[in-house]
Amino acid sequence: MVNPHEFLIATLAARGYPTRTVVALESRYATKPTAKQVEDYSIDLVNAVRAGDLDTLREMHAAGCSMNACNKFAESVVHMAARIGAREVMEFMIECTGVESLAISDDYGRTPLHDACWTSEPFFDMVTFILDHEVEMLLVKDKRGFTPLLYVKKELWGAWHTFIDAIKDKYWPMGHSS
Repeated sequence: MVNPHEFLIATLAARGYPTRTVVALESRYATKPTAKQVEDYSIDLVNAVRAGDLDTLREMHAAGCSMNACNKFAESVVHMAARIGAREVMEFMIECTGVESLAISDDYGRTPLHDACWTSEPFFDMVTFILDHEVEMLLVKDKRGFTPLLYVKKELWGAWHTFIDAIKDKYWPMGHSS
């Protein structure tokens, strides 16, 4: 069985879609944290994201806290929400900050989709949410040269093949013009 990245590439190629990858740190995904983002990255914010505490997140946002706060390595709470499959939290953060908060990477070039794929169980709901906003993120490489799907654990490859097969008509319909 091939890894999910190779499965995706074969699917894209068969449908006539581009398969070229981009390096996150050399693309629009390269982001440097602002002083405000680093300042707002607090234990209270991290705990609220981890707990899925939307009431606290709303209060923090109303008080001026950045919903795309991150540490000095650009690891953001958006990355964290993706990693733990907290779709409602992610939806709230995107609603507050705009879709551009998904087009980010940490200092290693990992995007929120890298984090959503690097899990012990698939959070396909979260992956679908990210793809609805940034489908091209599937072809973004980090410093290791890994796309998000290359982080999928081998024992989950079959589930990811099934997922990719199920979403192919939504994101890469036949008969498109390149």
